Amino acid sequence: LRPWWVRENDPGKLTVDYDWALMKNPDQMLTMHGGGFRGAGLFRDSTSTWRQTIGLEKSQGIIDKSDKALHDNAANNQPGWQVRDLALTSGSIWLEMPPYYHAASNDQARQNNPKWEGTPEEAAKMVRAASRFYGAADIRTGELTSQESKLFLTRDLHDLPIVFEDSPIGYADSSKRVIPNRKWYEISITIHMSKELFRYGEGPMRAAANHSRYRQWRTIQIALMNFIGTLGYETLGYYELPYGVIPAQAGALLFGHAEIARNDNFCISPDWGSVQGYFTLLTTLPLAQSKPIDAGISRFCNTCKKCAESCPQQCISYDNEPSWD
Repeated sequence: LRPWWVRENDPGKLTVDYDWALMKNPDQMLTMHGGGFRGAGLFRDSTSTWRQTIGLEKSQGIIDKSDKALHDNAANNQPGWQVRDLALTSGSIWLEMPPYYHAASNDQARQNNPKWEGTPEEAAKMVRAASRFYGAADIRTGELTSQESKLFLTRDLHDLPIVFEDSPIGYADSSKRVIPNRKWYEISITIHMSKELFRYGEGPMRAAANHSRYRQWRTIQIALMNFIGTLGYETLGYYELPYGVIPAQAGALLFGHAEIARNDNFCISPDWGSVQGYFTLLTTLPLAQSKPIDAGISRFCNTCKKCAESCPQQCISYDNEPSWD
């Protein structure tokens, strides 16, 4: 149970104003991760959005400086940068990618029994129990309505258009990534990360804390895909290390994991704080609607300003409240 001061709002009612009419489907190629997974090494390809945005010369300087710091600090046995710290980072992340799409399993997987049937409330309770068993810290669920369709990306970070089609399966080829025209529901999942290692700032130890959520998510995603597939329903997961076809933070807010923070790249949970990884799995299994919350977090951000004061580049707003300006 959550603390008494965490209230549930009506579906769709967040603690900051937003307007679906003003929103457009996001384009992942316009983020700094766009094209970042091409070639050898993350974000090193000259055609990536990050390198094109800040310039090839400047970005190469940043890459060279980072490589030198990793080498020199390890050679000098710098705490937090030692070879054993680099080893921890290496082991924290890389696993085989799970499938992007998982079809409903055939009857044989269910020992020739029909697919599972139940109420959305029963389904949500069952999926929550399975998710916790597979390693998730917490889950929320909900329906993706016509409004939430604006959350689907228009392009993935490999520059593939994301399109809806009357297709029997989800797939990707050299020209597009296809989402089958279905009624989709969202499973919003949170995974704990190490607060202690996040306090390291730069370096391998913080990277290990950040990366670990992706390794854990891959295991949970595959397990849930198999679980829901055997029930007789489809799932749509992540196509790349950190990304699916819909922003995970949106589900965390809409379905009650957390509230948005002053730094709008983050959302803050009343249970676990800001050091959480959020992920999304889409499914055709009808699921009950979790509600957004009001724990006073967004209002607290109006006066706190610690993140803005601590930001090295001073790029977080100091405004006393959110504005449409």
